[in-house]
Amino acid sequence: MLISKKYDAGDIVSFKIVTTEEVVGKIVAVTNDGFVVNRPCTIIPSQQGIGLMQSLISADINNDILLRNEHVIMHAKSIDDIAAHYIRTTTGVQVSPKGGLII
Repeated sequence: MLISKKYDAGDIVSFKIVTTEEVVGKIVAVTNDGFVVNRPCTIIPSQQGIGLMQSLISADINNDILLRNEHVIMHAKSIDDIAAHYIRTTTGVQVSPKGGLII
C-alpha cells in the first residue's frame, strides 16, 4: 500500500536520499514527480553539533529544485530544532522557541 504524506507550502521537511545524505528544505510544492524545495541544505555533523550547508554550492540558492521520488528513501517534517536552525541558516532570522503562556 502506498502512503503519501501531505505537506503544505512553507513546511520545513527532512529527506534521506539514495546517496545516504540528509537534505532539509522548504516545500514549495509536491508533484507526481517529487518534491519542489527551496534552499535545500545538507546536514553536516560536526564537533559543535549539527550544521547545514547549501546542497548545491555552485547554484543560486534562491532557485527551487526538484527532489525526484526515485531519489528519496524517506521523508518527514523536520523537528522544531532543525527547522529553526534551517531558518536561521538560510535567512538569518532567529526563530523563537515554542513556549507557554507569558503572564
